[in-house]
Amino acid sequence: MHVGIASVNDWALKRIQRYIPSPHKVYAVQQKDSLLQQCVDYGLDVLFYEVAYVTRSQLTIWRNIAKVPNTNLVLISPVQNREIEEKVLKLGVYDIISKPLNDMGDDIQRILNALNKKDALTQKYEMTMRSFHDAIVNVRGKRISLSHTELELLQALVSAKGQYVTTEQLINKVWGALGSGKKEDLYVYISRLREKVEENPASPQLIVSSRGFGYTFNGEVSIERE
Repeated sequence: MHVGIASVNDWALKRIQRYIPSPHKVYAVQQKDSLLQQCVDYGLDVLFYEVAYVTRSQLTIWRNIAKVPNTNLVLISPVQNREIEEKVLKLGVYDIISKPLNDMGDDIQRILNALNKKDALTQKYEMTMRSFHDAIVNVRGKRISLSHTELELLQALVSAKGQYVTTEQLINKVWGALGSGKKEDLYVYISRLREKVEENPASPQLIVSSRGFGYTFNGEVSIERE
């Protein structure tokens, strides 16, 4: 699990980090304008955000973070305020811990354990390839042949390892510098790829999109031979 900590000082950062077991990968995240992008770039599963008081701009930031696919926002506050708690939870915040830093270890562990169970229950769809560069894939026991462009798209999505790839990034990977104005072509090839690999292309589970973030590959790929 990728865990982000957005704290106001190094002491708080180290204190929170002590409560997070070593198997998790921890990132120090800056509380600034690029916070949303940091969540995407690090592929954060959970972000612990330390807050001393609530401002209107913070409410907007939290609302936007709560929309980031797969990132669960947890606020950490030393002061308990029921009205504020109710307000931020309505924004889509996963949880809020209102305790002194020295007393919140059990709550952080509880949240990490719950998210681990949630992640384990999330269905992953499996695909088999004879090699990562082979245009033949095996989905649900059926052999499917991909075109050169479809294979390049699939490679770009799989290589992102569960993180979202923007439309512009996909266009650049497939068509390079000549890809300007290729959005319509990308949508066509994504649609064709889904027609081949999805059980129900109208409700894709393997190649998933999210407005404002792009596309991600929600699956596991095993290689039959290199």
